[in-house]
Amino acid sequence: MPDCVGHATWYKPTEWLGGPRAARYPLHLIANQPRTRPHSQLDHGGASMASKVHGQEPIRIHPQDAAGRGLRASDIVRVFNDRGACLAGVVLDGGLRPGVVQLATGAWYGPADPADPD
Repeated sequence: MPDCVGHATWYKPTEWLGGPRAARYPLHLIANQPRTRPHSQLDHGGASMASKVHGQEPIRIHPQDAAGRGLRASDIVRVFNDRGACLAGVVLDGGLRPGVVQLATGAWYGPADPADPD
């Protein structure tokens, strides 16, 4: 089988910074487990709520990437790709590699305008 050659082999992922979709979605998202709650449990708890930016889950972005998009710390942004979208609060982080953003998993649904389907 061509996809199971019998030894360690690197296959290009379907989504990566070197792939064709990177032209449309140039930021690589790292989605880690949150440090303030177990998955989405206790998202309403004090530790989790204290980590939010204007009530939204924080997204960390390199200052260079933020500046190129006209973003400042504490801005609320729409994070999206072909599969979906969410809102997040900008946190500038020079420790991230440019071209990479980090957003923890498990935040609860909380749209800015519940009547807006987008």
